[in-house]
Amino acid sequence: MKIDQYYQTTRYEKKMIQWRKDHYYPLRLSLLINKLNLKFKGNILDAGCGDGGLAKEIAARFSTVKLYGVDISREGCRLAKKYCVETKVADLNKKIPYPNNYFDFIVSQEVLEHILDTDRYFEEFNRVLKKGGRVVITTPNLLAWYQRLLCVVGIVPTFCEMSTKDRSVGLGVLKKILHNTQPVGHIRIFTALAIKDMAKIYNFKLLALRGATIKYEFPPGLQQVYDLLDYIFSLIPYFSSNLIIYLEKK
Repeated sequence: MKIDQYYQTTRYEKKMIQWRKDHYYPLRLSLLINKLNLKFKGNILDAGCGDGGLAKEIAARFSTVKLYGVDISREGCRLAKKYCVETKVADLNKKIPYPNNYFDFIVSQEVLEHILDTDRYFEEFNRVLKKGGRVVITTPNLLAWYQRLLCVVGIVPTFCEMSTKDRSVGLGVLKKILHNTQPVGHIRIFTALAIKDMAKIYNFKLLALRGATIKYEFPPGLQQVYDLLDYIFSLIPYFSSNLIIYLEKK
């Protein structure tokens, strides 16, 4: 299935939406709050809002905020309307359809890796944020502890996609434990250092850089080993599976 078709249809099947609402979004928001001591206020943009599950969780915990969502998926925006003041279909490689200095906060979760024009992405965040406004970005880490090991033995890092049709290309022996070969559109995978450089170029102050785990399913026994190691390395952002970046517009 083509990636654009996946984001207009399959990703928004009822069973997938329900799983994210029950298991993913509540835990994800708790993670961000605990790691960064976040307190949302004012106008908030969920950049890459998907089905609005994260917006729903934010609204439930911070009742005074006004939530807005943008996403490339029409179906995602339709679903997210339940939880946002407004949603707009928008490509984050291009101009965000809001005026300058409009938002107090931007949250962009697992979106950066899908962006081709990452310069425009950071530039637009700076434009639509008020001075002193803040942004939280989460994205996979190209130099996660196990990605470094995979490169040594000639296996493509698992976050990278070499094909738009088959996610398993280049994964070698890992193909045996891959549950789904559907690509999700990863284009640019960042490192902690690269994120810090982009923040500096686009006039953001780095408030915090944190690591987080990413859940993979392994056979029993191996699962416990992976979970333990991934937790330990999540304490060191440069080696963690996931990066959490907290920025402030200067």
